[in-house]
Amino acid sequence: MVGGAGVSEEMRYGLSPGASGPVMTPMPVTTGGPPQRLVTRVVLEYLITLTVAAAKAHDGDFKAMVVFMAIQHANVEYMESDPARAASYFGGYPSDDLRRPITAHALSQSASLPPETCRRYVQRLVEQGNCRRVDGRGLIVPSEVMAREPFAASIDATYDAFVTLLKGLHGLGFDALAAAGARRAPAEAAVRPAPESLKYALSAVMTGYVMRVILDGVGIHGNDFVRGLIFITVMAMNVERITHDPSDAWRFAEAHTTPPDHMRAPASIRAVSDRLGLPYETTRQHLIRMVNLGRAQRVDGGFIIPGPVNQDPANLRSGLNIYLWLMRAIGQLERLGFDFDAVVTAG
Repeated sequence: MVGGAGVSEEMRYGLSPGASGPVMTPMPVTTGGPPQRLVTRVVLEYLITLTVAAAKAHDGDFKAMVVFMAIQHANVEYMESDPARAASYFGGYPSDDLRRPITAHALSQSASLPPETCRRYVQRLVEQGNCRRVDGRGLIVPSEVMAREPFAASIDATYDAFVTLLKGLHGLGFDALAAAGARRAPAEAAVRPAPESLKYALSAVMTGYVMRVILDGVGIHGNDFVRGLIFITVMAMNVERITHDPSDAWRFAEAHTTPPDHMRAPASIRAVSDRLGLPYETTRQHLIRMVNLGRAQRVDGGFIIPGPVNQDPANLRSGLNIYLWLMRAIGQLERLGFDFDAVVTAG
């Protein structure tokens, strides 16, 4: 999925000392593997920011957020990679007649929730006017819902967070377009719409990305969305300094190069609960549960996700998926006309 025949190792894995704009010179990748840890660390910060912002629209209920996002994404997923339909996203979300309803059964499966749990959340969303049943064919999130607050704000938050993600990777010397095999020649990329004009298309594509990542990772935590979010928040806070340090980011870039535990900054219960907007006691109970399950370790100053857990095969697979699915999303956005270079070089 990354690179291909005739592509240099530098281009295949996004090492881009010659890219346009200010680029840090990265550390070399010695084994030829993708820098999934480097990318995943930056992505986790993006996921946390975006998930917390999206949950606010549902009074902090992460399950309600997942159900809503699953409906919203299913309605427009078929349009994500079709440049001919990109115009449907200019100026707003596509009209309701372009949305494909999702059945309750398919929704339960896509959201990884028991049918009865899913039914309760759907009923609440319908009563709130946030989704609608369509002639026995299934559910849609109407365009007018996405146009009102707080959902309109979540679209802007998605765009802003994605720009931050791209700039973070660019600042580390990672060329996302090259890694995705999507960088065009200058002549081909000369005419582009303003990136902001595609914020609705970006929101659709990245909602799908976030859904895939959340549902892929939550299984490790017994399908408990809150525990999974606490887990990745602790993980991200542990290595926050490494995430944005060009030298250490590339030193610990690949699957097998996990940072040693003494380099992990402990995350306190209060810091995690404040970051996620969760009650202190809820956060504490989940962290103690993770310690008892061997998924976290309590140290002076808080909690860490230790090296052996980071090297667990399930976590490694999840990290690789985070990387590969991001490359896929970047390829989709490039085909829709999103101007990555304009974003990463903007002041």
